[in-house]
Order: sequence, then C-alpha cells, then structure tokens
Amino acid sequence: MVKDATKQPLLRTPSSSSSSSDDEDLARQLDFGASNPELPAKIVAKPTSTKKSEHSEDDNYLPPRSNDNGLTIMGAIVALLVAGATYLAFNVKPEGPVVELGYSNYLGKWDAEKGMSVFYGVKYAASTAGENRWRAPQPPRNTKGEGYINVTVPATYRCPQTTVPKLDMTGRNSSNFDVDLWATPSEDCLDLSIYTPLDLRPGNVNTTGEKWTELESEPMPEGGYPVVVVLHAGGYGIGSRNDLEDPTFTDLSKRGIVTVLVNYRLGAFGFLAGEDVKAGGELNVGLLDQRAALKWVQEYIHKFGGDPKKVTLLGQSAGAGSAVHHMLSQDKEAEGLFRDVILSSPYAAPLYNYNDRRPIQLYKKFLELAGCNEAEDKLKCLREKPMEVLVKANVGVVEELGDWGDFGWFPVKDDSEPQYKAKRFVINDLLSKTLNSKDVKLHGERLLVSHMPNEGFLFSSPLVKDDNVRDVLLHHIPELSHRRGIDAVLEQYPAESFQNAKARLDAITGDLFFNCLNYWLADAFSTNGKKVWEEQFMIPPYIHGMDIPYSFKTKVTPRTRPTFEEHSGAIVAFVKNGDPNNLTGVGPLKPRAVEGEKEPERDEWKAWTTKYRSEKVVGVGVQGNTLTMIAGAEDQWGGRCDFWKEFTEKTNL
Repeated sequence: MVKDATKQPLLRTPSSSSSSSDDEDLARQLDFGASNPELPAKIVAKPTSTKKSEHSEDDNYLPPRSNDNGLTIMGAIVALLVAGATYLAFNVKPEGPVVELGYSNYLGKWDAEKGMSVFYGVKYAASTAGENRWRAPQPPRNTKGEGYINVTVPATYRCPQTTVPKLDMTGRNSSNFDVDLWATPSEDCLDLSIYTPLDLRPGNVNTTGEKWTELESEPMPEGGYPVVVVLHAGGYGIGSRNDLEDPTFTDLSKRGIVTVLVNYRLGAFGFLAGEDVKAGGELNVGLLDQRAALKWVQEYIHKFGGDPKKVTLLGQSAGAGSAVHHMLSQDKEAEGLFRDVILSSPYAAPLYNYNDRRPIQLYKKFLELAGCNEAEDKLKCLREKPMEVLVKANVGVVEELGDWGDFGWFPVKDDSEPQYKAKRFVINDLLSKTLNSKDVKLHGERLLVSHMPNEGFLFSSPLVKDDNVRDVLLHHIPELSHRRGIDAVLEQYPAESFQNAKARLDAITGDLFFNCLNYWLADAFSTNGKKVWEEQFMIPPYIHGMDIPYSFKTKVTPRTRPTFEEHSGAIVAFVKNGDPNNLTGVGPLKPRAVEGEKEPERDEWKAWTTKYRSEKVVGVGVQGNTLTMIAGAEDQWGGRCDFWKEFTEKTNL
C-alpha cells in the first residue's frame, strides 16, 4: 500500500490557539509516555451518555468512568498532562539550531563533526495535492503559531516517483524498481535540506538574522557565505534531495559554504502536458518548483547566513538540464536568481512542443490508467483522484511506453508565446537552436561544466547488433527517418570506428543527449564574453554519474583522494572565488602522492574559448594512475557536434 508521509513532528511552544492534541504532541516529546509504544495516537475523553455510542464494537472503545461531578477520570489525567506540558513549554527551549522564517519556525540539528547546522525539510511551497496539481507552486502553509517544526533527521518521503524502463533479453519492457519499495511518496514534498556553517543554536546566534556568531575556521564574508543550490538528477522522473544528503564537497570548504538541496515534482506530477494542462493549469510545473526554490533562496537564505548575491546553481544530469532551462529563460522573473552555474553531465532530453504527438500519447495513456479518459473535465478528474491511483498511472505510462534509458516524462516547449514577452517561465525553442543563435542571452556570470567519456552507455540498449543499429535508432528517435537523417547519422559514426554495435550506439547517444550540449554551452558562454571551464571526469568505467560520489557521500580512498580534491576542490574554489584555479579558502588539501606513485603536478584549468576549446581531464586511469591534464576538445567532439546542429529539428534535441 502506498502511504502519504507528509507529517513531521512538532516541538510545540505555547500558543493561544493551541489545541489539546498540540499539547499531547508536546507531552510525548517531553517523554510523557514516550517510552510506551502502545500510547494511543490521540487521547480522547468523553463523559458518559445514555445516547447510543458512535463507535462500533470493533473499535474496542470503552466509555470512561465518570465521577460524581461528571468529570471523567481520563479527562482529569489529560488535564494534568496538559497543565504539566504547558508549564514545561513555557520553560523549555530547543537545544538544536533554530531559524524563524516568518511563516514557520524550524528546529534543525547541530553536526558537531562537520561544524554545521543542518535542516532537513524546510518548506518552500505548499502541498501540491488536489487542486494544486499541475498548478504553479503555492506559498507554504503558515505554521508559525504551532511551534518549531522538527527537521532534525532526513525525510523518509519523496515526491512521487516514476520508474526506469529497461529491456530484458526477450525484448519485453520491464521495470527496474517497485514503486512501493522505491519510495514513500508524498505530494507535500516541496522542501529543502540546508547545510550552514553557522551555529544557530539558541544563545549562539540571533535567529532574526541581525547578528551572527561565525565559526573560528573562517569568518563570514561581508554579506554572508556563498550559497550552492543543488538540483538532483533522475531523468525528470525519479530522485530526491535525500539522494544528495551529506554534500561532501563542503569538506574542502573550511565550512565556508551554505548548501541547499531541492525537491521538485517529477514524472507526470511535474511534466504532464497537453491542451488540457495548458488551459487548466501550468506546463512544466517541476521547473516552476525549482524557480520557486530559487526565489525562496533570494528571500530567506540570509537567515541561514547565506549571501543571496552569491548563489551558484549546481545540477547533475536532469538537474543540470533543468539548470540550462533556467539559464536560458527570458521572462522578467528570471533575473538575479543565481550568479554562477556548475553543470555535471547536463541532459538534453527530447524537447517536444506541449501538443506534439509524444506528449499527447503520454497524456492519453495517463488518463486511461488513472480512469479519467471518459471524464468531461479530465483535469478535474485527475485532481480528484487519490494520490495512489496517480502514482500507479505515472509508473504504468513509463512501463508501457518507455524505452531503454527513457524516463518518459520531460519538459516541453510552447512556441505560441515568445519568451521575451512572457510573464511566466516558458520554453519556446530547442536548446541547440537557442544556444547556437547569435543573440542568445544567458543568465549566470561564470560556468563550470563537466561530462564523462562514455555518457551514452546507460542510455542505449544492450540488445543492439550490427544488423539492427538502424532499427534501434529509428525506434528511439523516429524523427531521423525524414530527409535521409538516419543515413547521415550512420555515415558520421561509421561501424569500423567502433569495437562493436553497442559502442557505436553509445557514442551516438552520448553525443546527442550529453556531450554536444556541453560543447554548445561552453561556446555560447565564451561568445557572450563570460568565463567558462570544461572538465572531462574519468573514473572507470567512465560512464554517466561516476562523478556524483566525489561530490556527495563519497568514500575517499588513498588512491582516489587526489581525484576527490581536484574535482571537489575545483567546485569549492569556483563557488567561493569564481575560478577553479583560485584555491583561497579551499582545504586543507592532503598530500596528493600515493605510495609508489610520483606526486602529480596540478595543471591549471584553462578557460574555454572558441579559438582554444580545452577541457581539464580529472580522474583515475585504468592502471590506477592519477589523471590531471589539459586536453583539446575540438578534435574529439567538435566535428560531431557541428554535425548535430543540422539535425536539431529532426531530433527535438
């Protein structure tokens, strides 16, 4: 059974509007019965009555005994508990870090080992259930009068997930994940995890933000610490901020960075498209969630010691692809949301118009599986359905219509309204066309972008053979069937240049969905007179996502320590100083030499220009040797990516 996990424990403070249930919650937190797992969820006291009980015999409900004054014994006990809890509420202060945001107060935890205040699950928007489905995110619910919301442990819930389709050896479509095991979904999931070097425990800091107590390791810069806002990966269908808890790149920051991890709507919940959705709601609400989180950071991050003028937007895979859409957005509200951008393997998902064949196919199948295909008002029907029904439909669509490495749901464009005239977040053209246009406008002052050597491996079918490469490509990208497109692609990637058909398909898929977006982004930034650095991250087996453990939850070994320091150290240097070469405030870096290996020299990161397209190679070689060098990118990627410019209309790149 899929359950909604939206409730979080509250540490109550006295309020004139407090209910008895509020006081009971506080009593539990103060150990009134906390050690008794049989304590009922709610204590109910009722006077005896001659009326027929509203409870059935199966409820195991026994009316309490009454004393001569009509006051129940249970009621007297509850009154004593409430009185004691109320007294303690006035005299007990939270021991952990606290922050007051105006609409809610939060209690976090102090991580003594890292020297950071941590808050798991700060709301930046309201629940997306019911009438809020496929609408722009709404302001978070005001809980200020309800005490401190306890966000001291990572959440167990996620935004509703879809699944990862794969082809088994029989060619049938199957699923990698069982939704009940993969996640406990909740539509009240628009929240943030925040790591700050400030000690926000009462007595150490003024929680109004007027005065801060900095750690001795690094004084807070004028205006506050630089901020990193992280958008998680997952193909727009799976993933969570939970996956990125413990951002280990901060280990090299001398505790000098505020990190914000973002949840956003996924799958059909975030990217359902079609005429009905546009008319009765909003397209791309998952991207609108991210926009709302960025606006929240601008308004509230100073409460956590962050400087809203020094925000770096960091994304990996679909999170990086999302960041590209924010970089290219031309509506007025897009200005000033971030200063710099870090992109790891940005994903150029197929970008269809909202009413094209593919989005409509997905929408109709979703309606069918949700039981709304015959409804007069189909969107109203979907909004009234229980979440469990929509979760199953969300997964079912991808299982039935998805392909290898295809999560099904992606952002869509709307070419009916020019972006520069839009009053809202609109995508109205293909990424390749936008980036390669002469008058492209990009948000962000500086860019650090990276990719893997074999990005396509996880996204191309292992069933491909020499004699069916054409069929597999046309199945995955049917638009190539027009104007001799498929023949031109196969000529660009000749079979004799690759070890086997799988390697050939890997190269095509990697360039189409990852490598060329990197290349075009770097060119566009450089052409606009902005600084950009390119990284090729090489850790065996050199496939998509291999860099994530070196920024989040890494387990550094002596052999991989230099790679961690080179990669994560560059992130920290870029965030703090705007340049991966400027190591001021980065460290302490441990000795780079591994036993039996000469200590490698740190090659300077060369800025990318259209005259010298260079990338920094960072990683570990096949023999375990440390890699740190500068390589030319044009010979490897330039010709292929120039080729793909001609086919953007056919591929919806």
